[in-house]
Amino acid sequence: MSNLTMSEQDAMVVAKKTLEYVGCREIIRSGKGFCGGYGDNPYFDGMRLPADAYEHIVEHMAHMAFLSLMMERHFPQIIPPQWAHRMMILALTHDIPEHQNGDKANDGKNKQHEDVEIERQVMRSFVQGVDFGSHPSIYCDYLALERVTGLPMLDPTEDEIFGQTAYTMDKSTAIFELAYSESKGIVPTLIYKLRHHDGISERDEFYMKVTESNKALDVWMAHAYDFCKSYSCFWAFRLVTEAVYQEVRGHLPNWTHKILENPLVRLWPANKD
Repeated sequence: MSNLTMSEQDAMVVAKKTLEYVGCREIIRSGKGFCGGYGDNPYFDGMRLPADAYEHIVEHMAHMAFLSLMMERHFPQIIPPQWAHRMMILALTHDIPEHQNGDKANDGKNKQHEDVEIERQVMRSFVQGVDFGSHPSIYCDYLALERVTGLPMLDPTEDEIFGQTAYTMDKSTAIFELAYSESKGIVPTLIYKLRHHDGISERDEFYMKVTESNKALDVWMAHAYDFCKSYSCFWAFRLVTEAVYQEVRGHLPNWTHKILENPLVRLWPANKD
């Protein structure tokens, strides 16, 4: 790491530590198992889940919280100390509405706006009577995250910048989870989605062509780069996600120049989700 800049060294630390943290998803809690808490499923000491076990939303929120902690420690330029507590709370709560509404793939295929008001009501109800401290309410922060459009903002407010930063943390987590899968020999692809889940979205197909890859890690990462490239936090987001990509693949992605040629113009048409 001696030939790397300080920022690149920090990115590599964040990448390695967060990848290791994601691996904790395989560890099964023992106490319940010894007492029959997993039903008739047998449990033995030190048992692990397989690397391809289902991922649940609590895991995802924990991963985002850990990544936010690492970014706050290594990149305080994008998560300053006064945002740390606020970002942690949002990371640990942002997908709570999915408990009632389910997790809908954000691939441009589903009409997500149809579920927005339901999810807002769930979050609004959840936070009632809960004191999260002296920062803006968790509901307001949830809305700030929800309103990120993937388009440049002229003179964004502090809350809008906070929402953009939270959005990049959320998207980074998905990239880490895919990278971890690949590190364990499991390579999610859009071909599987095409064959088993009623086709792929127009947006998926678009980023497959941009990256010249059907691997979900490339397609999702390219989409995230295209949507986040105009945000002030993007430079750190890029450093960290490229570090984990290189850690797992052994090289950097070869498609970034196509995405980043013009940071103020999204490749995916602005009039589409």
